Amino acid sequence: MKIGSIILFYMTFMANILASNYYQTTVKPIFDNRCIACHACNESPCQLKLTSYEGVMRGAHPSSVYESRIFKPLELHRLGKDAKTIAEWRKKGFWSVIENSEEASSGEAVDNSLLSNFIMLGQKNNSKTGFSVPTRRESETCVDKKVDFNKHITENKLGSYGMPFGFPALSNKEIKNIQTWIALGAKNDHVNTIDLSNLKRIKQFEDFLNGQDLKSKWTAKYIYEHLYLAHFSFPDSKKQDEFFELIRSKTPAPLKIDEAITNRPYEDPKVKIYYRLRKITSTIVLKTHLVLNLSDAYLVRLKKQFLEAEWNKERMVEVNYKTGNPFINFTPIPAVIRYQFLLDNAKLMIDFFTRGPVCNGGMATYAVRDHFWAIFLDPKADPSVQDEKYFDEASKYLIMPHDRGDEDNFLRFRRKLKKFEKLHAKKISEFHETGLSATDIWDGEKTNPSAILTIFRHGKSTSVHYGRHGSMPNTKWVVDYPIFERIYYLLVAGFDVYGTTRHKLDTRRYMEQLRRESEDLYLAFLPKDKRIEVRKRWYTKRPGQGIVISNSMRKTYYLEKINSENSYKGTERTDDEFINRVTKNIFTKKVTGKIDSLNVEPDTLAAGDELTNILRLITKKATPFAKFFKDTNYLEIRMPNQKNKYFGILANKFHSRMNIMLNEAATRYPEKDYLSLHKTLRFSHINQIFSISFEQLGMFVKDIQKITTEEGYNSLVMKYGVVRNQMDFWSFYDRIVAHYKKLSPIESGVLDLNRYVD
Repeated sequence: MKIGSIILFYMTFMANILASNYYQTTVKPIFDNRCIACHACNESPCQLKLTSYEGVMRGAHPSSVYESRIFKPLELHRLGKDAKTIAEWRKKGFWSVIENSEEASSGEAVDNSLLSNFIMLGQKNNSKTGFSVPTRRESETCVDKKVDFNKHITENKLGSYGMPFGFPALSNKEIKNIQTWIALGAKNDHVNTIDLSNLKRIKQFEDFLNGQDLKSKWTAKYIYEHLYLAHFSFPDSKKQDEFFELIRSKTPAPLKIDEAITNRPYEDPKVKIYYRLRKITSTIVLKTHLVLNLSDAYLVRLKKQFLEAEWNKERMVEVNYKTGNPFINFTPIPAVIRYQFLLDNAKLMIDFFTRGPVCNGGMATYAVRDHFWAIFLDPKADPSVQDEKYFDEASKYLIMPHDRGDEDNFLRFRRKLKKFEKLHAKKISEFHETGLSATDIWDGEKTNPSAILTIFRHGKSTSVHYGRHGSMPNTKWVVDYPIFERIYYLLVAGFDVYGTTRHKLDTRRYMEQLRRESEDLYLAFLPKDKRIEVRKRWYTKRPGQGIVISNSMRKTYYLEKINSENSYKGTERTDDEFINRVTKNIFTKKVTGKIDSLNVEPDTLAAGDELTNILRLITKKATPFAKFFKDTNYLEIRMPNQKNKYFGILANKFHSRMNIMLNEAATRYPEKDYLSLHKTLRFSHINQIFSISFEQLGMFVKDIQKITTEEGYNSLVMKYGVVRNQMDFWSFYDRIVAHYKKLSPIESGVLDLNRYVD
């Protein structure tokens, strides 16, 4: 008997008991808990996004967003933007995963549903521990609704496939609930409402952004271009799970929002616009959840920062969209205001670089180290924002890939950047005649933890954290305004995930330049005779093959003539001594937060609790076992008579240099890899889960220390790991998600399983 016929048997009974919000209370939680760990972002298999009803109904597409073309960009497929109706999505090549025919009966709808067929295939294949995990073949699993499902599965030998892909099947109840929903017409019963306590604050913010004087208009344009990916939250709201996004609407409040769509945020909408806050109705996933707390104090600071400050009236012009170069376009806004805004929101801005809709940030992450710290040049010490005429000359050298104009090859970028380096070095040298000092580092105004940030790279993604985390990293950054603004426009506002191969390659090359500028500015705070020595240690030589984007070892150190006022005792490495001095003398405890007690050498910190002391043993530098670990791992420790404890374990990979493409392995120094442990930090992607009892902790650490081969690591996983084809996998995953939601309810979200090990 077909599934549809069975469903019909229950129809009358179910129709009487189903609540009016069946999708919202019964079906959506299944998608949220079991499906969107993979189907939530641009990298969703078959572009099937299940975080919202609109995504479910849009369906699937055979192409990948990350499929690059050399000369022609891909068609835009942004959910909620590039098509408004199901019919429009069908014209773009998307097909339904719900049913094959608009006229199908309830039973036929279930039988014809790709979603139903795939979860049933999962029930068939993924219901016993040790089931086969097939190799992902997205081009073949993206089954067009027009083909015969069973015939396609047979012909392409996909019999071992099923959904959730490579994870335990949905329960019988979950499958029945989804099929019942499909049989009843797959309706959306969710009513989008906004909590009354938030309406007043929404109006206040929208009124601020929609002022009609020129200062207000330029302010709103700058804020929108930098915060359009943020999830706005009201800290005193009665509904803490309500978030909003900033959009440009063709209609003013209180009319229904009608978004003015452009490819990039700096492009001309060609209509009169109103800045509006729109409620986010899709399920929150951590990899795109970038929260900005829109408190009363934050709004007051924005008004004081932008509207109450002095602007040069001679530079004031009408708001325009002539260029995507922020140094040219935002000339009316004093650069010091722009830079201070970036500093106030530094963690959020850097988080945007590889999170948000892009999700797969390989173009950016492959240009940076696995672990580094970033601090910032104080606005009072930055000549680019103190000299009003600085960008009158410098902006013509700061052309970026997204706004190339007549720059038809990267060599022209390089020539302009060399001219910029020469000019910038001259300006810094003149401004700091006696030399740079530790007091030239931004102190976060004594309270802002964004003043020092830790950045971890996890393959194709990164995570950004307040304060110093992990042991002393090999490299450090000092970021000034020209660097900060360019990184943002390069990787966020100006980056097109649908763009050509050339656009992405140029982005990667330019990011290499910006990483080097940040590291070189840090070196400028060291004694002149130590800079090249440190630089050579940061970039060691290693034979190998690959495309060399640029060679940081051979590049002239363009800041060599800049003086430094800092003297050094020589009791530790010079670059380490400087960051320690800044941490001790410039930053307050409110800025640095608590000491990271998990990632220091055991003999440098007073003894902690038993658990901490044991775990610390695996965080030593240059350990032989670290190279075998995956990027992001979660450790669950089942405690006797108390709540379980959870830790993130990061594998920090060491590279001799970061300027190779296509063969990154050629730059690896695996003998210098190391692990770091983190109790409160969250990482959006999970590669591996380990679960142990407290009694096993000592043996777990000893077993790690014994690993010298891939086989040894695999044995560790088999003994303590949670593999994807064990039937209780979801219970471990659910506990981790619940733990971090309780730890940080506002900033938490569903964790991603796209990169979980096979």
